[in-house]
Amino acid sequence: MKTVKGVITLHGKVASAEEQQAAEEIARTIEGQKKVVNQLTVVPTLERKRVDRQDDQIVTDVKTALTKDASLQKAAIDVRAEKGIVTLTGKAPSLATSVRASEVARRVAGVRAVRNELAITARAAASDRVPAATAGTHPRSGAKAARSRVDDVEARITMLHATLNITPAQEALWTNVTQVMRDNAKTMDALTTARVDQAKTMNAVEDLKSYTEITKAHTEGLTKFLPAFEALYASMSEAQKAEANTMFRGHQRRPMAAKAPLPKSPAMATNAASVK
Repeated sequence: MKTVKGVITLHGKVASAEEQQAAEEIARTIEGQKKVVNQLTVVPTLERKRVDRQDDQIVTDVKTALTKDASLQKAAIDVRAEKGIVTLTGKAPSLATSVRASEVARRVAGVRAVRNELAITARAAASDRVPAATAGTHPRSGAKAARSRVDDVEARITMLHATLNITPAQEALWTNVTQVMRDNAKTMDALTTARVDQAKTMNAVEDLKSYTEITKAHTEGLTKFLPAFEALYASMSEAQKAEANTMFRGHQRRPMAAKAPLPKSPAMATNAASVK
């Protein structure tokens, strides 16, 4: 179980749907909780030993792969697996290291999906910023901006999970979608924070180049989001699809121009490029 700002997330395995529901009901009785996200996996008792053995092997293989990768030597990464869904926790010295860890884990045989919950150290986050972000972003402190974007993406993920009524059978596909959202948010955060830091010193050409960088990142983020969401959408019931259709039609998509704000999207989960 993990709690972030009143949102309780349940992890692990239970023997039946009844146990899964009971655990959620108990979590809802905890004082101060705002929402419960039930990610418990139902594994019948007769299959438990086999699944646990497979997950144990996946954890071992992922740890081995992470250890062998030279670019991950400075990261402190813990690994757990639930029916082939791997979760990475701990600390990474940079955004690039965090993304690399996800890539390495995904390549391991038996891994169905990867949840990247690695925290990037504050000092590394500052040094990881890319020079050139969005034109005309309204300044705010780097620490505050980073914190609010993390809150934004996690809040949006929680909202989408509840609104779309994601089922246990869809969790692996959902994990792929949320990982893209988190990766996109981290990328946009690094770019926009750099823009804020350099806004007073950039000349006109550098300003335009910085806007190009962030619009490019936004487009690439949507490109990554589409196949992940398309796979999830294909698994949805008609009721779920109706919810998704209503939700996405509500987002205005305007052509990007040099001085136009970037459109908001569930894929990006950030107000990264508002302009003057």
